[in-house]
Amino acid sequence: MGAAQDMRYTSKQGTKLTADASADAAGIARAEIKIDFTADGAFVFHASGIRAQRLQNLSEIGRQVVAAYEQGSWEKSWILVEALYAADCATIVVSQDSSAGLTLAAKIDTPVPELSLANPKAHLGVVASRGQLVQVVGERNLHPLFTCFRVRSSLFGTPSFAPARGEGSASEVFERPSLEELLEA
Repeated sequence: MGAAQDMRYTSKQGTKLTADASADAAGIARAEIKIDFTADGAFVFHASGIRAQRLQNLSEIGRQVVAAYEQGSWEKSWILVEALYAADCATIVVSQDSSAGLTLAAKIDTPVPELSLANPKAHLGVVASRGQLVQVVGERNLHPLFTCFRVRSSLFGTPSFAPARGEGSASEVFERPSLEELLEA
């Protein structure tokens, strides 16, 4: 496992985050974070302390998978999970319609603009929600990401062992696959 990393991704369109902070009589800072979505599939993904657990010797495994495919004992539709990413804490919210929102409350000791929704010390809680959402808020010890490989064959070439998704930049990994890509899968 490598060094721990923090990740913050928000969809390019259809997501708006706003935060208001205040302090109570005891001086404990409180924040209210509003997430408004105006597009189906818009999302917020914050994760802290992510570490990858990877297969070793992937090239040899790939050769064995391609050989198994050529012998008929590996199906083209099968995938191999190459890495599993564990997060200390994560908040993931995905809109399932074009008008949805979520309001979170947090107790914090960091400035609001620097607040990560995956800060385990924030003690996040859902205050209100509207619309259809998939939500995982401030959950600990999650495995929210993975990378996969699959056999790719072409009509005139030899089969290869290649990433199933995510060959591009990190932001492309979180975009919805195109219809063409789904049909190829």
